[in-house]
Amino acid sequence: MIRPQKKKDQQMKELAASLEVGDSVLTISGFYGVVVDVVDDRTIVVEFGNDKHCRIPMERAAISQVEKPNQGTKED
Repeated sequence: MIRPQKKKDQQMKELAASLEVGDSVLTISGFYGVVVDVVDDRTIVVEFGNDKHCRIPMERAAISQVEKPNQGTKED
């Protein structure tokens, strides 16, 4: 692996590992949501929509950006 790609992979792993309940996230498919549950080291449950009735289990690798409450955005 070349250095820039390896660095980006490491940043994405750190981003996925830092996910916590309450974090606002952007998925790689472009959906915005809020983490409502951390199931295990691979899976989280994200809540989408204004009515807050759409909860979808997702892999951590499907998250491209994370915004912690009261902080700025962490980008890939």
